[in-house]
Amino acid sequence: MEKYLPYLILLLCPIMHLFMMRGHKHHANQETPQAVSRQRILKVKKKVS
Repeated sequence: MEKYLPYLILLLCPIMHLFMMRGHKHHANQETPQAVSRQRILKVKKKVS
């Protein structure tokens, strides 16, 4: 069993990553709040100029 422990740990890492990233809900079509606020600031600057 001891000789298989490093392999088990290596196999466990990607599996844990899949389950842990599940709750982040990455969607390609949604913008981050920082990007939205940056766009609003640029629009205001264009109106002022």
